[in-house]
Amino acid sequence: MGSVPPVNESKSSRYHRYRRWAEGLAVAAQASALAVSLAADVLSPLRETVLGISSGSVDPPLLNVMAASAIAGLALSVLIDLFALPFVFYSRYVLERRYHVSRLAFGVWSRTYAQAMGVHAIVWMSSAMTLYTIVHLWPVEWWIVAGAIFLLITVATTYLGPRIVLPRLYNLRPIARPELRARLDTLTRRVGTPVVEIQEWPVKDGTSRPAAALVGLGSTRQILLADTLLADYSDDEIEVVTAHELAHYVHHDGWQTIACEGAVFTLACGTAHLVLDWTAPAFGLSGIRDVAGLPVLAMVAGGVEMALAPVRNFLSRRQERRADRYALEVTNNPEALASTLRRWGSQTLAEERPSRLVEWFFCSHPSLGDRTAAAQSSSTMSVSGG
Repeated sequence: MGSVPPVNESKSSRYHRYRRWAEGLAVAAQASALAVSLAADVLSPLRETVLGISSGSVDPPLLNVMAASAIAGLALSVLIDLFALPFVFYSRYVLERRYHVSRLAFGVWSRTYAQAMGVHAIVWMSSAMTLYTIVHLWPVEWWIVAGAIFLLITVATTYLGPRIVLPRLYNLRPIARPELRARLDTLTRRVGTPVVEIQEWPVKDGTSRPAAALVGLGSTRQILLADTLLADYSDDEIEVVTAHELAHYVHHDGWQTIACEGAVFTLACGTAHLVLDWTAPAFGLSGIRDVAGLPVLAMVAGGVEMALAPVRNFLSRRQERRADRYALEVTNNPEALASTLRRWGSQTLAEERPSRLVEWFFCSHPSLGDRTAAAQSSSTMSVSGG
């Protein structure tokens, strides 16, 4: 397939540095939107309008609380996305086109962002409504109940997604090449996971980036291989990528990730409960149940999740290293893994060796340099052993 171009470290470093700055400013803009909404008391008029029929009541009807929290969630979602738009546009459109990571036209990107805003609005509305319903019913232990419900919803959506959501979003189909399909089927049987279905995933984001993912839980598990990966990579490389994804299934990484996310979410809600309990009078709130406190809840919970990013990234990097080792064990093809990593790094402008601080807070995968070195080391040991 020819030589693999080396990663242009200078170019990739510039790209990621600019992108991190832009995304950091986007987060700051989102926090500013929450702060402005709180300082300007944007949500109180909305709350009073919806709760007007129960004005003066200490315990308004639950349906009113649900309606008020849903409207508050919608208002905050729109405000946050508008504040962040300039920085998101720069990082995800301007930079990606400048560095040839994406080929999306402006019109397509705009429609995609508008659709994303719609999804954000639905998520914010449903999340706010669910949380304040729980707060209304269990004002003391709501954060524990919310954590348990978050786990149940995450498990349900992860399990049902490959059956209900993905087929409607993507035209998933069996791999067209019979020889490759037979080879991957043999691989899944060899490692003892014949129930995992492998599907071709049409990429629609205007990029040529290869991608692979393990989705679902239990009987709904599927490995998705992007059409860009299937078109541009050798069968050996595709096999080692598939083995890497199978490792996540074998080691139950999905369950570990769900448990970690559930713990982080519960801790974030618990911290928000304490802060709201202490500061409600200072913000002019009637208490934890006050829907106008949604910006405080969002800022505190978001801050906790950001602070715990190193923990989540550490778990993810550990899973990825183990998946690389497993792929080498079952394929015995370190050259294919090394060439895949180099090719992927060149196409995605991956940083060869990011700083330790960047790795802690931003990297869910080990650095390209570390992964490539591990694969090459395995190749050297294989030759020596032979």
